[in-house]
Amino acid sequence: MTSNLPLEAALDEPTSDERLCIAIDLFRRLGPEFRTVGQSMDRQLELLLSSQSWRALQHFRQRHELRRQLRLLGSQVPEQQRPRLGISLGGGSKAEKAITLLMLSHAGVPHDTEMRAFDFSRPSLAERWEAGRSDMSHALETLGSQRAAPGEFNVHAFSGRDAMASV
Repeated sequence: MTSNLPLEAALDEPTSDERLCIAIDLFRRLGPEFRTVGQSMDRQLELLLSSQSWRALQHFRQRHELRRQLRLLGSQVPEQQRPRLGISLGGGSKAEKAITLLMLSHAGVPHDTEMRAFDFSRPSLAERWEAGRSDMSHALETLGSQRAAPGEFNVHAFSGRDAMASV
């Protein structure tokens, strides 16, 4: 498995436009305490997969900042010298695109069973679908019109209905 949350599909696409990206992670980094061996195994899977998503997200944020810094540095070189030095600002001296990422982690439903990642029964799926719809509605309402400024990469994280600190 290379990625359970393929952010590159949305974030690597070249554009200078402002972008709102909504990422839904089926596993949460922060979760309740566990009481059984089965729950600890579920939590282990959640941590493994959600950590992978957050590492990928940190990679994209670092790359975005590096590109922004390189663009600023390149803009300091006189325009007539840029071709000789192999400097291309790719779209002129415009600022790097603004990216706002809404990261919503599935918090489960109150009576999820152990090994929930493998429970595809109709009642479980219907209940999770409704919980997800409610969580998404709440997250979008909370986000409102908050967007990244030009050149910024802002992340607003939610786990279920709980807003986590913007990272």
